[in-house]
Amino acid sequence: MVQELAAFLKGALLRNWQLKGIAFLFAVLLWIVVNNSITTTKTFPNVPIRVDNIPEGITVENMLPSGYLSNGISITLKGYASALRNLDIGELEIILDASSKDDEWIVEIRKKNLNSLNPDVDISRNVTKIIHSQFILKFRNLITAKVPIQINLPKGESPEGYQFLDIWPQELYHELSASDEWLHNLQSKGLDLNIQLDAISKDELDSLQSALPGNDEIFFFLPQKWKQVLLPSPRDEYVDINDPNAYNLHIVFLRKEYTPVQRKIPITVFFPYEHSTTINPDTYTLAQSDLITVERGISVLDENLYMRNVSRQFLDLVRDNLLITVMAAPLSKKEFLDWSIQLISPSELEDQYVAKLMPETSEVAKYNQELHEKRLRERFRDYTRHLTLFTKNQKELRLNIKLLANTISVDKSPPVN
Repeated sequence: MVQELAAFLKGALLRNWQLKGIAFLFAVLLWIVVNNSITTTKTFPNVPIRVDNIPEGITVENMLPSGYLSNGISITLKGYASALRNLDIGELEIILDASSKDDEWIVEIRKKNLNSLNPDVDISRNVTKIIHSQFILKFRNLITAKVPIQINLPKGESPEGYQFLDIWPQELYHELSASDEWLHNLQSKGLDLNIQLDAISKDELDSLQSALPGNDEIFFFLPQKWKQVLLPSPRDEYVDINDPNAYNLHIVFLRKEYTPVQRKIPITVFFPYEHSTTINPDTYTLAQSDLITVERGISVLDENLYMRNVSRQFLDLVRDNLLITVMAAPLSKKEFLDWSIQLISPSELEDQYVAKLMPETSEVAKYNQELHEKRLRERFRDYTRHLTLFTKNQKELRLNIKLLANTISVDKSPPVN
């Protein structure tokens, strides 16, 4: 049975095979002809418009430095379906020739003005009609101006073991030539420079030696490819910042280390006036212990202490002006007394810090002196706000301070894991 069926199929297929082959080829050719002759319409929204051959010294209204207009136009194409199906939205642009045009002209888009970004689609052969709304282009004076760049606070986390301090310069400008209306609008908004700290590796910072001997502040100069801003355009365009000061763009990191204070820090008690009838220097004194000793009449915390999140140069300058202050209070109000670490004469120390670092850091990078001084003062105050003491076990110092019968006792709290 199987053999008979196989013989039948073989005979059916091979009988008049020449005619059957010709019929098949004819069907394929007919399908190709019909498929390529079917027409359709397709709308392309917001098609970018570029204007070439603009006379020197002028521009077109709302033209961007890239040569594109700030807004595109919606157009509808009629043509062969096989081609238009392959042309995606975003693969089409309009190119206009401004040579020999009047101050303003009504634009008529023809096939020669359409540029397909898809090499497989030939506009001249496959488009039969172009439909678009009427619009007018006008010449305007070309102006050149500087647009401010907002250098945003870097996003992301600093590499392990490092702390972000600041970025410099803190203001840059990008010079552009464009139509006055567009450029003035951009000046009011400004441009943004965004930097990701995650893009900087720990190995990169580890390999950088501090620019200042004995300092743990690391200068990371940004690579050229990071010094780009996005210009608003139908086709997003990143351009290199042309401000000469951009060559010096860098981030300053602090290497996070536990730096020994190398001093026994004086400790004193502040007696608020409101409780002074019962709690005052005559009724309460600091109790001496292994932790609190008296040297040359000064009570000190006899402990090897460390600091973190401040630079070595800062600590070298302020270590002799550190003071631990205990706030006295009745036992009914405070079971454990509050305490803080503070600087004595911070304004004078700030002036010394600026005077020392101004000439040293100016050798590393060319700074505007007035802005640089402001920057150093802000950094000093930031260090001051982050004064924290640590033990040799790299745990934050915690003190249990209590008001006893006629003394104030100071003990270390167990470290918090």
